[in-house]
Amino acid sequence: SITYSGDSQAQVISLISSDHTLNLYDKADNSGTITGGKGGGVVVNSGVFNMYGGTISGNRGMYGGGVCVSVDNSFNGSTFTMSGGRITNNEAYNDKYGYGSLGGGVFVSGSCSFSISGTASITGNKAGAYGGGVYVNGGDSSSSDTPGNLIISGGAVINGNTNSAEDPTASNVFLGKDYNNPQNPDFDAKITIAG
Repeated sequence: SITYSGDSQAQVISLISSDHTLNLYDKADNSGTITGGKGGGVVVNSGVFNMYGGTISGNRGMYGGGVCVSVDNSFNGSTFTMSGGRITNNEAYNDKYGYGSLGGGVFVSGSCSFSISGTASITGNKAGAYGGGVYVNGGDSSSSDTPGNLIISGGAVINGNTNSAEDPTASNVFLGKDYNNPQNPDFDAKITIAG
C-alpha cells in the first residue's frame, strides 16, 4: 500500500498556485491513502485537484477535514473534480476562538467549484458546526467573491455524515448564504444535480 501521512500541524498535501494541477489515482489494490493531516488532508488554493481514486481518511482541519477547496488573496478560485475514490472519517473542528468546524469531508470556498460523479463517495465525516459531508460557502456581494458551486452527477454518494449543529438536514451537504447580506439569494451557494 501507499500512504501519505501528515504531521501534527499541517495538511498532508498543499497545492498553492493557479498553474498547478494535482491528479490522485489509486493503486490496483485500492490501498492508496492520504491520512493524518491536522490542517486537513488536501488543501487546494487557486489550483486544480482531480481525484480519480484513492482514499482521504483520518484527517482534521478547521475548514475541510478531508479537502479544502479555497481561493487566493485575489479571489482566484480552485476546482475539485472527484470521479472516484473515497473521502471518509475526516473531521472539521473549531479553533479556540470558535472559528472553523465547516465541511468535515470537503469545504468549498466562494469562487470555487466542486464536482462529484461516478463511483466517488463522501461518507462517515463529521463537522462541529455545518456540512458534515460537504460545506459550500456563499459569496460576498460586497466583494468579488462569487458563490461556491457543487455539481453532483452519476452514482456519486454523499451520506452518513454528521455534525453537532441543531439542524440535522445540514449533515451531508450545507449551502451557505451571502456573507455580506444573507437576504440576497444571488450570492447563495449553488448546487446542480444532473444525471
